[in-house]
Amino acid sequence: MLTIYDYNDNIIERKEEHSMKGLQLVGFEEQHLHFVFDYINALKIILSINNRTQHLRGFVALVVINWPGQLFIKKALCIQTLNSSQEINSFLPMLGPLHVSLNSREQVMLIHHSFFEKLFYFVFGKNKKLAKKSRSWRINLLLELAKCGLLKIKNRVIKKFGKVYKDIEYQTAIDLFDNLIPAVIDIYATLFRSGLFEEYVKTIFRIWTFALRWKRKNYNKASLVFLSDLFYWKDNDHPFFNALQKHLSCFNNYYVENTYSKIRVNTLPNAIVDNIIKQAYVITVIDIYATLFRSGLFEEYVKTIFRIWTFALRWKRKNYNKASLVFLSDLFYWKDNDHPFFNALQKHLSCFNNYYVENTYSKIRVNTLPNAIVDNIIKQAYVIIILGEEVDLRHLPTGYNTSYPSIQELCNRCKLLFVNEDSIIFICGHGYHTNCYDKKRAEILTQEDFDDNENNIKEEEEQFKKVEIQKISNRVEIKIHQIENW
Repeated sequence: MLTIYDYNDNIIERKEEHSMKGLQLVGFEEQHLHFVFDYINALKIILSINNRTQHLRGFVALVVINWPGQLFIKKALCIQTLNSSQEINSFLPMLGPLHVSLNSREQVMLIHHSFFEKLFYFVFGKNKKLAKKSRSWRINLLLELAKCGLLKIKNRVIKKFGKVYKDIEYQTAIDLFDNLIPAVIDIYATLFRSGLFEEYVKTIFRIWTFALRWKRKNYNKASLVFLSDLFYWKDNDHPFFNALQKHLSCFNNYYVENTYSKIRVNTLPNAIVDNIIKQAYVITVIDIYATLFRSGLFEEYVKTIFRIWTFALRWKRKNYNKASLVFLSDLFYWKDNDHPFFNALQKHLSCFNNYYVENTYSKIRVNTLPNAIVDNIIKQAYVIIILGEEVDLRHLPTGYNTSYPSIQELCNRCKLLFVNEDSIIFICGHGYHTNCYDKKRAEILTQEDFDDNENNIKEEEEQFKKVEIQKISNRVEIKIHQIENW
């Protein structure tokens, strides 16, 4: 969304308050949410955890939610009070600023659709069509264009018509540009996220007056209920009023909406309920996992791996329940035996990453066709690090284009390291120890060698695995040698 990314100083100062870091999914169940008892059942998910943790003892849990949710939870509170039950008295429903913003923007677009349609055609051409219920990003784009356009010509317009011109058409346009659009754009993106409490409350009041004009039967009540609660807390010196003043941007439904969006993106439209629930848990845990790993938070990372293992057990994922368990088993073994690798993991967790390999694979996949042959795929795998570019074999020395390509840091004949200066590297890229090259030069090809060439292919294939093992061993020696010379 365009206006969500507003980098003014107040928002940057409160960046941590908007972070998804540490967010955990408590529960995810199918609910119709059409009646009071549907909401009571949803709240019982949290209450079942509270029975063990007692997090709500002496505290209030704020439920930032849309108008039906507020209404039914308030009814539930009333029902529970009449029944002398204190189960859900710790929950306090409150207006969700994101809902207010999105719904009011959509309503401005619907009411003034004829204007925005002309603006849309002017910018994008008449071949495009603007739906009455457009997507959020398109609504934001048109609102932003209208707002920025007015800023450029506002002084000229006022100079032309004067400050007391009362023509109804002119006043309607001024109301749209100077009242409606700034209010619906700024209510969440700037005022709420910046924690500007007084300005936020005034804008909520303005949007309530818009809802009255538009005869929106829910939102003319939702805003009024929020204002009523707010003034009640203020008049009675309730501590929650001070909490709202100081930490407004924390009382946000962005976290829930963001999680919903991730789940919708990562599930198919025809997915069954069980699969959606599983995917919700996986997405949340993976987010936590990625954050913890990149931050190097070792203890929390291990706990999350353990949680992923319990999920794999429940879902009977035979590979993943073993993979996590093997990692935990190795980890505890290293810890119990004071292995130095355990300390290395603790201090440098984020270094033990397969990102580099996966990133290379991704680049190769993007730059090769699905039906590409192996040789063509391999050609894409060469990267010139200094230039930051991927190249094919045409850019490399001739030795890499032969059936016996050059082997980095190894003699092309004996496949051993260059341990001293008694070696030679040719312009084609091949390199030899001096003795190896002298022996190679002494070799004379005969007709028998050409005749036996086909027979040698099978022998070469058999030797290939041995050579690969030798290469790996040699590379390990190189790295050890480098470490010794640090």
